[in-house]
Amino acid sequence: MAFFSKIRGTFYTLLQLGGKAGAQWKSVAGPIMEARNATDAAYIIVRGLNPVGAQDFATKTYVDTANTANITVFFPAETAAASADYRAIQLNPDGGSGLFQFNFQIPANFSALVSLELIGWPNSAGSAAGPYDLTSDYGAVGEQFDAHSEADLTGTADFSVSGQKLAINLASVFSSLAPGDSCGVTLDHNTVGAIIGYTHIKLVYTPTTP
Repeated sequence: MAFFSKIRGTFYTLLQLGGKAGAQWKSVAGPIMEARNATDAAYIIVRGLNPVGAQDFATKTYVDTANTANITVFFPAETAAASADYRAIQLNPDGGSGLFQFNFQIPANFSALVSLELIGWPNSAGSAAGPYDLTSDYGAVGEQFDAHSEADLTGTADFSVSGQKLAINLASVFSSLAPGDSCGVTLDHNTVGAIIGYTHIKLVYTPTTP
């Protein structure tokens, strides 16, 4: 036992494997371990399995996969009005007073659009297939404010259940989104049959790989 205890380690701070051209393990600043090249001039790659326990190292594959999970971002409606315990834009059933603009920003790590929706609900029973129009302008800093400008005049949604949340699909007027784009969208009701309170835009996207 005494013999084993004497050979289980080394007093040196550098341990080279495989001869003079081999990789090295280096102990620095107390309990810190580094993987170094043969000349101790640079770090080297260390490979292993994906982590299982809470204290396991994470491989690049594991981190990249975790970072590509879809991200959800909310952009509240800019208003001082309220609907129940929510801040909400209250839009009338028809055009004119049933029209409003909403703004949002595309994050810097944006890669692909999953969904883009305006969330709200009717204050009373409205049309089961209420028509609405969408128009958009968007672009990045350094571009024209309407570098991209699109319209969809064919939208419909079910506004028939009072108080039931619904999602207006905005993706049809944002076909060329890019990281850093600042975006504006106009929603125009066409006789939807009820006042609708809109609370926020919900953006779901796939991020870039680090």
